[in-house]
Amino acid sequence: MVEVDYSLAYLKMLLALGAIVAFLLWLKKYLIKKNFSNIQLSDDIKIITQKPLDTKNKITLISYKNKEYLLLVGESGYKIDEFKKEKKS
Repeated sequence: MVEVDYSLAYLKMLLALGAIVAFLLWLKKYLIKKNFSNIQLSDDIKIITQKPLDTKNKITLISYKNKEYLLLVGESGYKIDEFKKEKKS
């Protein structure tokens, strides 16, 4: 019966997986720094009202550039509706 030693193959596989994980973590860190470093918050965004729906979600009405947006804020993060702001007389 022939005995085969898989320890070297196992070690190579672990090193390859470790290198892939390290690369992916570096890539994530690099992309987050690159994508979000130039974002500036606007003073044009105004939260008109917020109401909780449950412990994890709330509905929010915001105003931005003469439009109002109805948002479902929480785990899902959906935009429900968008409409133009009416001029007050």
